[in-house]
Amino acid sequence: MITVQPDTGWRSIPTGLLVPPNSPITIRASYGNTIVAETTRPVIHDCRPYFPPEDVDHTHLTRAGSRSFCPITGVAEYYTVTTEDGDTIHKAAWAYRRTLPGSRNIRNHIAFWRGVNIHYHARPTPVADE
Repeated sequence: MITVQPDTGWRSIPTGLLVPPNSPITIRASYGNTIVAETTRPVIHDCRPYFPPEDVDHTHLTRAGSRSFCPITGVAEYYTVTTEDGDTIHKAAWAYRRTLPGSRNIRNHIAFWRGVNIHYHARPTPVADE
């Protein structure tokens, strides 16, 4: 007989979380009561989850008008995050539109910080009874 482990609920993401490919995990970015992004396909780069662009609600992002250069990753463009209630965090998200060769896996993916909460949820996994 196979049973399903109970849902573990949403948890704050630990620093340095490693997510193997095809893991039964969902990662969510939220600010206040607004879910900005949610994915089952995060790319973990430099211990930070990057969300595929199609898993981000772009209605909550506006270009912040600034960029930075990382000699390892490339050029980052920053975004302001706005909640459904109108609260904002300036430059709380970024994406690398032009990456260097070793970082192509995060090109156009979006990462968050500065008060945007990152949580994970382990999906139920079938476990065989002993």
